[in-house]
Amino acid sequence: MKYELERQQREEDLRERTEHLSTLIETTPECIKTVAPDGTLLQMNPAGLDMVEAGSASDVIDENVYDLIAPDHRDRFREFNERICQDEERTLEFDIIGLEGTRRHMETHAAPLHKSDGTTVHVALTRDITEQVEREEQLEETVTQLQQSNDRLKQFAYAASHDLQEPLRMVSSYLQLLENQYKDDLDEDAQEYIDFAVNGADRMRAMVDDLLAFSRVEQADGEFESVECDALLERVMNDIQVQIEEANAEITVQSLPTVVSDRSQLEQLFSNLVSNAIKYRGDDPPEIDIRVEERANYWEFSVVDNGIGIDPDKTDRIFEVFKRLHHEDEYPGTGIGLSLCQKIVENHGGEIWVDSEPGEGSTFFVTLPKRTAES
Repeated sequence: MKYELERQQREEDLRERTEHLSTLIETTPECIKTVAPDGTLLQMNPAGLDMVEAGSASDVIDENVYDLIAPDHRDRFREFNERICQDEERTLEFDIIGLEGTRRHMETHAAPLHKSDGTTVHVALTRDITEQVEREEQLEETVTQLQQSNDRLKQFAYAASHDLQEPLRMVSSYLQLLENQYKDDLDEDAQEYIDFAVNGADRMRAMVDDLLAFSRVEQADGEFESVECDALLERVMNDIQVQIEEANAEITVQSLPTVVSDRSQLEQLFSNLVSNAIKYRGDDPPEIDIRVEERANYWEFSVVDNGIGIDPDKTDRIFEVFKRLHHEDEYPGTGIGLSLCQKIVENHGGEIWVDSEPGEGSTFFVTLPKRTAES
């Protein structure tokens, strides 16, 4: 009696599991099918019938599954089916053409099933990924279009900036020529107007020069080499020596490492940061300290000054092109210098940020990844 009850319980458990699996197969939104080695479709659930646009199972069961595969994908699917039946589990993407002619893109995961009669078939779970593939293609096309548009904008910015230089030089030259030849005939107002025009042309030329520098950095090929930062900083100091002496600036430089970078870009980066530290000084002579910390995968440089500082709420703005926190009369400039620094650091795969408080000076941090000249 005990064994009979156990047998009945096992049969009941088996029946429940079978019903459960059958319900899952019938209701899942994925296609579940069984295919014979010769390609005959043996079983397919309702979701699969919908995918191939079959009105009923009789439309496709016992028919050759290759007839549903897109002609240009049939050879791959035939090879795939043969490998599955040889005990090699596989995943495949392929296109089908339904009975009503609709082409869909599928992804299938299959495995062999060894039957009691000694034959092997392949069972597979297949899902329709047409919309996903279309979205990916649209996204790729959009990215390509954006990249092309960005490249055109860069080329335009470079060409426009380059072509503006000569007319701006001409404006300044002729205004100064006018001032020199007719200064005795000009009244005070006329002289003031000429000064305004010359200053405006000079500011515009400075903006064009900076914009050209920004365009060059954006279009740089990124030819990296080993650069000794100590020697590079020495060249930077020599280039801005007049600026240093006029401000009576004191600059200390910690022993710096050799890094793999674009030499000219890195020189531009440190030149801008040190020049800014001198420019935005307070009442006391500038004191600038350049340091470096070695981290696991990168170098962390810092440029510390005792200048006027920056409102923490505005530190993000200073890296935007043409964004200035001060009027031209207070601190001259174009508002491109720090944007250029940020682009240079991005080109090197690093980061740049600032820690500052008004009246307390600023510390600009720059990270440069450690790499070899070949990487």
